[in-house]
Amino acid sequence: MTRIFSRSETMDTSVQRRLVHQNSEGQDVESEDSDEEQKYLQDPGEFAYNKRVSVPAIPGMLIVLGLVGELLLCFVSIGAVVTFLLDYLGEKKRCVMVFVFTFFMCHILAIYSIFPLIWLSWLNVALILIANFFILLIGGWIILQFSAFRCEEFELCLTIEKLLFTAFPALSVALWIWATMSVVKLSLLPYLTIAFGFGLLQLFLVPTASSFRMHLGQEDNIIDPPLTGLMTLLYIFSPIFLFFSASILSKDVSVLSTNFLVEMVFVVSASIFLATLLPIRQFTEHLGISYQQVVRLRWLSGMITTLLCYQILNYYGLTSHYLPWLPAGIAAHVAFGVFLSSIRFKNFSLAGFAGLSLLHSFWISRVPWSINDILFIADNIPISMLYGTIWINALLCLTCAYLASHGEKNSFSFFIVLQTAVFTSSEILLFHAKFYSSSIVLFSGLIALYLLYRLTVVEKLQPYVSLICTSVHLTKVTSLLLSMLPYTKINNMAKVFYLFLMILQMLKTFVMDSKLKLSAKQVTLHIVGVSLTCALNVEPLLSMLCYYFMDSQPSLSDITGVILMITGLSVMILLSMCSDIKSPVTHSGPLLVFVGALIVYIQPSWSVSWLSVLQWGNIVSVLCMVLLFLYTKPLPLAVVMSISAAISVCPTYSVIMQKFYIRTSLSEGLHLLYILICSCVLSFITTVVKWRTAGKSFEKNISFLCSCMAVFGTLIIGFDYFTITSENLTYRACWQVLSFSGCVVSISLRLIGNKVKQEILVNETNDKSYPLLPILGNIAAIVSYLVLCMLSPATGFLRDVWYCGVSVILICLQKDRHILQRLSNKNQTVPTIFTVAFILWIQTFLHCDIWFTAELSSSIRSAMELIIIFITTPVYIVLWSILWVDEIRLNEKLVIFLMPLNSLLFLVGSTYTAWALGAFGIFSGVWMMSYKLPLEVDTVYEDS
Repeated sequence: MTRIFSRSETMDTSVQRRLVHQNSEGQDVESEDSDEEQKYLQDPGEFAYNKRVSVPAIPGMLIVLGLVGELLLCFVSIGAVVTFLLDYLGEKKRCVMVFVFTFFMCHILAIYSIFPLIWLSWLNVALILIANFFILLIGGWIILQFSAFRCEEFELCLTIEKLLFTAFPALSVALWIWATMSVVKLSLLPYLTIAFGFGLLQLFLVPTASSFRMHLGQEDNIIDPPLTGLMTLLYIFSPIFLFFSASILSKDVSVLSTNFLVEMVFVVSASIFLATLLPIRQFTEHLGISYQQVVRLRWLSGMITTLLCYQILNYYGLTSHYLPWLPAGIAAHVAFGVFLSSIRFKNFSLAGFAGLSLLHSFWISRVPWSINDILFIADNIPISMLYGTIWINALLCLTCAYLASHGEKNSFSFFIVLQTAVFTSSEILLFHAKFYSSSIVLFSGLIALYLLYRLTVVEKLQPYVSLICTSVHLTKVTSLLLSMLPYTKINNMAKVFYLFLMILQMLKTFVMDSKLKLSAKQVTLHIVGVSLTCALNVEPLLSMLCYYFMDSQPSLSDITGVILMITGLSVMILLSMCSDIKSPVTHSGPLLVFVGALIVYIQPSWSVSWLSVLQWGNIVSVLCMVLLFLYTKPLPLAVVMSISAAISVCPTYSVIMQKFYIRTSLSEGLHLLYILICSCVLSFITTVVKWRTAGKSFEKNISFLCSCMAVFGTLIIGFDYFTITSENLTYRACWQVLSFSGCVVSISLRLIGNKVKQEILVNETNDKSYPLLPILGNIAAIVSYLVLCMLSPATGFLRDVWYCGVSVILICLQKDRHILQRLSNKNQTVPTIFTVAFILWIQTFLHCDIWFTAELSSSIRSAMELIIIFITTPVYIVLWSILWVDEIRLNEKLVIFLMPLNSLLFLVGSTYTAWALGAFGIFSGVWMMSYKLPLEVDTVYEDS
């Protein structure tokens, strides 16, 4: 069987990072000189350890998602779909930009949601820091999947990879412990650290070559020997530190008691013993220490741990008539293991097997309760059946141990399956008889999973045997954890069986078959299997997830959305593992995630009603819109507009009627006009998204759509004002739709202008006419700004702030060769800057108190305010000439003498707008004097 989490995960080393020079002739480039030689960095290779990182990442992400809520899930879903669309269109760099923006929003939301925990306890400051760094490393892990980032930031990729193998396991263990401590006692904190840390370090301390290595060699290991030693020492000392901390915080523990000292020695010895089992050979060789010293330390710490285990188990109430014999039993089985370690001791191994079998038989015949007496315990289970299963399980364990060293692979696999069945049955009997606690079930299950993992790595088991046995133990642990949580009930064997099927399918899909070359049909079957098994586990797994993430009782829509999102994530993971498969099924992953999130957000009704039809129509419309964007073949404009009109019906009706109008006020004619303008907007977006080359046809289609939007917008405004009576005429839906349409047109045409040269946006004939698209974009930007100003939601100073803020849309202005002939990339922000200056100036003038007061003192102050704003106007003229034409039209000394007068506006200003104008003038003057004005210094002549 293919080894799981081994060095075979590394990629082919033939891909090397090098600087490649290619001639840019005949290519579509963004530089000014098309003949300039272009340079780009080749992709150093994909990150090869996604499965290994996903082991600590998935539980940690679920914990963070539970802390933040469903809004984080919506952000992630929308960002994933947008990123997928851009990647599908070949926009690799913009994919990175969208991901960074989405991750920034998710990070802020997570910190905002987790920060209130600080009021519960100051200790939660550590949790906030841990969650913060965990989220950052999750973002680093995801950004490693983008080829554009890997090409540009090779050194940063190496740093992120090293952090994922060093800091990420520690942060994950901290999150796991915090989540587990809500259901267990504080005194178990060091033992959880030992168990979780040992499991993750088994994965990440293995010497592993970097995914982005330049050449083969020992120095290419992700974790160098000093870091290995540091992580090992941290694993050894952190449990004892947490033990002291828990003892100090606990009021029931005396630091000077015997139990405290015994437990302290046990924690130290157990940490050292498990640390010697970790892959630390490279660290010892780096220090020049013989590995035999590590083996001796292992034996010493193991003996101390064995001698003290009885006292520790007795201290925690795990009493049994067999417990005093536990150290002797451990010693006997250790001796048996030593005999099994070499073929030379085969006879001793056989003798040890026989002796331990007789020992177990003798003990089972001398138990306090006679095995021959028909006694019954809980649930009418006879005591003979209970101890009989324990005895059979002990003999099977000895048989499996012997066959692992001296038997065949097939026979060993058979006995492993048999032992798993008997062991699980005996645990169920003991648990129902109240002789077995839930903590022991979890502990034994984790140990069994670890042993199966080790047997799988060394290829001692058949693949199907490892799959079945791992699924059984993982089902046992998962069902017990679910039963311990509130709002979850596992009250019959059918739910356990459904959970087993889901775990079996997940393991087969993402672990066992992940290294095989799968066909598109096999991938489809895996996806269907994951989806069906998830649907079978609505109770209790999916219901519990929905409840914890959404803080409410899940509805049928919530369950449906979660199933679709899980299926979509499965498709995306399979696509990353089987990158050579190109099938429509594999491309549906982000769409399923998006549709699932949409269903969770809209909450469509499942009853037959007009509202249900409208809600499902919205979902289908959004899905059809995405599919229209993904359709690669060119379509006639008439077909695009027809499809867009059909898609726009339900969303337009929902938004316009439910957000802006009452149900009885929207007439059929007005609704039809809204559908037409929305279809034009959607057609415009589709045309821009599917745009590949500029020419006469593209310009003609864009011009036609802009004309249609202008006509329909004008008709909507007139129809709205003549047919609907409303007191607030400026906040009508028609103005909002018009502003949205203008913003879409201006932003889209600005993006097109950035992508290609202005000379390309002309007709395809030889005579070079002026491009029409920049003019349309400029008109749309100006109209959008004016309408947005009219839609100001506030009054007073906040209205002035709104006017200045929405002027950002003027960044979309382009060089049109008619009016804005001097506009270029260097002075692109000048229209926005001077719109802000003009708004502040004119609003200060209009809101001056001289127009509204008759008091003498106020009139004098207001007159001074007017004089100042008129006198300081040359400062803005000089600023305009510098920024727009890169010249100084007036004397620069005007700036020096007039700029300080702006500070007087803080004394005589009538409004906050005057203060803002004064601050703007001071900042502009200081900037010009510091960087732009060639100030002359008078020369002092000395006497000869």
